Amino acid sequence: ARNLALDEIKRTRIRTTWARAAGLGIHADREDPLPSAELRAEVEAAIGKLAPRRREVFHLARYHGFSYREIAQAMGISVQTVANHMSAALADLRKSLLLPAGAILPT
Repeated sequence: ARNLALDEIKRTRIRTTWARAAGLGIHADREDPLPSAELRAEVEAAIGKLAPRRREVFHLARYHGFSYREIAQAMGISVQTVANHMSAALADLRKSLLLPAGAILPT
């Protein structure tokens, strides 16, 4: 139960971070934040560069809130494959989004 609670806290933190990065808010810890529209455009461009399956997994997980199990069932793939696609998508996004120091990125 403890690990499930910790996992949920982590998922919530990551979703909140990506929502901010998508333009629903500005990073308050930066002195000179990028305008929300500019940041949103950068994030959307980086997401658009993802491989199609990775992009689909990312959208279902981050924007629609589906669990890995739900995504796996919808796409007809294993839960581990979903996890692999998500991990690769996040790694690709971290490389693509060369934001200034202080930008909040999910871990």
